[in-house]
Amino acid sequence: MTLARAAHIVGLPDECGSELLVASAESIANLCASVIDGTRSSAARGVWSYGGYNAASIGTLLSIKRPELAIWPALIGFLRDVAIAASDKDPVLDTFAFHVEEIPTEVVEIVSSDPRRLTSVEPGMFHPPGADSAAVLRFLCAAEAIDEGEALSVLMRLSGAEEPSTRIEASKSLPLLGKVIGNALASGYLLHMTTDPSVLVRMQSAEMLGYFLGSDNVNSRVVAQRLIDMLGSDGVAVPFGALRGLRMAKQNIGSFGSPEILDTLHKISQDHAMVRVRYAAKSLLS
Repeated sequence: MTLARAAHIVGLPDECGSELLVASAESIANLCASVIDGTRSSAARGVWSYGGYNAASIGTLLSIKRPELAIWPALIGFLRDVAIAASDKDPVLDTFAFHVEEIPTEVVEIVSSDPRRLTSVEPGMFHPPGADSAAVLRFLCAAEAIDEGEALSVLMRLSGAEEPSTRIEASKSLPLLGKVIGNALASGYLLHMTTDPSVLVRMQSAEMLGYFLGSDNVNSRVVAQRLIDMLGSDGVAVPFGALRGLRMAKQNIGSFGSPEILDTLHKISQDHAMVRVRYAAKSLLS
């Protein structure tokens, strides 16, 4: 068993991979626990390696799908180990955040009990030293283990950063921040981020708006109209971000949130200047 094979098996949809997972789960659990232990031992000696498959992320999904073989103690130790590089921890924290309802309550409580333990002495790849971790913020919001004032303070630092990549992380955090600061404030903040100077931040923000379509907040109509505007943006990036957001909305609520959005999709599928955008709109409508 390799991590690449384990990642493939754990990532298969239940309807087509359940038998393979049952047959392989014990081997995957042992492999992930062993790699996690080795990663912690290396980090304790000041040795970090980057790239490749993340054993802790694979182990988290395995523990959710096969609770009888869960490796929660190893995962708790990994996330609370300040020697582990942030670039290794962050994908695991995001997995915890987006699956928080499927993780045992006691595990979530232990991991979130001391947020300082979730930080890292080694930032790892693409993480400026001393910067706030958006993944920690997302997890704490998902676990509702951070107060509104602190969540907003971290969000403001992330969204005000000079690097577009950090502002993108702020945008990605806003759907989960809604659990703490409320959907009205989170969607309002996101609407502001759709005007960012960076096209990459605007693209990410357009996608995140899809999470707020159909949500019960005072900005619902404004969110829908802003998505319509962004579908008509020049180029490919921002319209594609809006289309991805609408695909998420369709998956989450079964619709596009408003008849005006549906009309716009039909229109751009016929006459948008970019062929790729037309094809993507037609695919979404099918």
